Amino acid sequence: MSTAWPFEPLSGVIEELEWLTDIIPSKAGEQRIALRTAPRRTFNLSHILTDYQALSARTLIIGAQADGGFLAPDWAQATAHGPQAAGTNIPFTAPANVIMGDQALLWESDILNEVITITTDSNGTHIDVTLSYTDALLIPLWGAHSANGVAIERSGAQLNAVSIALTTYEHMDVGASTYAQYLSNDIVPDCAKIDGLSESVDWQKSEFDNSTSITEYLRARTTADVKYTMSWRVTTPEEYYELLQWLHSRRGRQKVFWLSSRGHDFELSTATISGTSILVYRRPGLTALDLADFHIDITNAAGVSIYRMVTAVTVTSSLNGRARLALTISASASVSSPRRISMMRLTRFDADRIELDHRAGEGTTVKVPCIEVAA
Repeated sequence: MSTAWPFEPLSGVIEELEWLTDIIPSKAGEQRIALRTAPRRTFNLSHILTDYQALSARTLIIGAQADGGFLAPDWAQATAHGPQAAGTNIPFTAPANVIMGDQALLWESDILNEVITITTDSNGTHIDVTLSYTDALLIPLWGAHSANGVAIERSGAQLNAVSIALTTYEHMDVGASTYAQYLSNDIVPDCAKIDGLSESVDWQKSEFDNSTSITEYLRARTTADVKYTMSWRVTTPEEYYELLQWLHSRRGRQKVFWLSSRGHDFELSTATISGTSILVYRRPGLTALDLADFHIDITNAAGVSIYRMVTAVTVTSSLNGRARLALTISASASVSSPRRISMMRLTRFDADRIELDHRAGEGTTVKVPCIEVAA
């Protein structure tokens, strides 16, 4: 039977989720095939251990080679279970917003802990506690390997910096989404959950350079690569679980979603929007948008958004000496006090590997590179 890695992380856990997506690009689009439904997970743990604890860690690593690996605690999903008496049989209901398997760690310290099995029989679902606790945590466990063993750096103060990476070989897909949809794809709605959004625009291209003349470039695709880095910070178990479900539902680079810039991308020349034509002031280069259909987010003063496709961009009459454009939209809209009109981008993750930084008392932060794709 595998042994649980019992040492508490120093300040948090870096968790890696890894999918595997086959991207088949074309001139104007791409096909995405998910080769792994549930992600692989790796928990990167750092500890400061005494000499006694470091010796225990060495012994556990050596023993794990014959034992088949470890049970990796999912510290980010630990729940408080207070005092527990030895020898008790406790009815068990899986905590809300926690991914649970059939084993968990009842933990108070690296010395006082035990692996418990969640059992369902004629007595219902229950756990059997054999030790006595004053303030126990219940931590989900997952079978894992430590391919690179443990690294130990000893200082002169009888303290040891210990690090280990535990890669799970069992997990489950919890993909789900509560987001509203537009054209059958999720809309990421709330910039309050996004710490920042950086952006770059470039072209995939081949470069021909003989070092003696002017360099020639050949575009590999007809669409530009518009890339973003999005980051979220969540502080409650409920927010974390909802974000985790959504990350799983994207399956790395496979599934797309809509992202509004939430910026004032178009300057209205009228006080209201009515019908299928929206009049905006012309900006340099703005008429280039008529080369292809694009999508917009129209948000009113109350913060309610509607979404439309712009099917045509045409030059119309000037107003107060300023050139204007008419945006023809796919369906009629009526907005009396528009707050903004923003570009909507169809986006996917640009990486199959995502890091979740779990920090004690600070919550979880996630940074994901993204890329715009053809709608």
